[in-house]
Amino acid sequence: MIPGTKTTIAMDMADFNRVLLKYQSLSSRTWVESVNQRAANLAMKAARYTPSAKASNVRAEMQGASRVAPVAPLAAILTNYNRGKRGKKGLSGRPMQRSERRAVRYRTKGTNFLKSAWYGCIADLKPYIKAIRVPRNKKGFSLKGSAKPERRSNPANPQASITHGVWYGSTINGLKAALQKAISVERKDMLTYIRRKMGKDWQSTKR
Repeated sequence: MIPGTKTTIAMDMADFNRVLLKYQSLSSRTWVESVNQRAANLAMKAARYTPSAKASNVRAEMQGASRVAPVAPLAAILTNYNRGKRGKKGLSGRPMQRSERRAVRYRTKGTNFLKSAWYGCIADLKPYIKAIRVPRNKKGFSLKGSAKPERRSNPANPQASITHGVWYGSTINGLKAALQKAISVERKDMLTYIRRKMGKDWQSTKR
């Protein structure tokens, strides 16, 4: 596997890793430093580009049809999913309606929890890179996101992974778009560095 950064939201990282490979050949950083730094940069930028959800949009999403089971609202699916994790039976009828209203109310109060989840990734990577500031978690949300930095001193195939942590995150267009934009911006940043070091546009040459 080409050294690089992985994400739990399905993304094609082949081109990003190809650029990272060239970047590393010109960089004074070690492979481990580069991989961990890029993983942290991706999480930081993904947090920046993740839109702050409006309460009205959250309410509409929670009351709308779920992609997993289109006949049921997302709030109902989440309710029974969480009950199942605790070993409890699923709800239906009036108890489910009450639970749905409660789920919508709680989720509406935490409209920025998707953005905050990236902060957990950054916090996990902070000890393994030179300098980064973990954004302030103003709302006090649980930092569900996590990262697995490369801890080996000189691996042949360094890897770092970031996990947003919200299990249904891959179904949210805004979240996936934020990660895709982060990948694109990081790739562009590395290409700028490569062009400055080589004195020419590397992409126009044979690789």
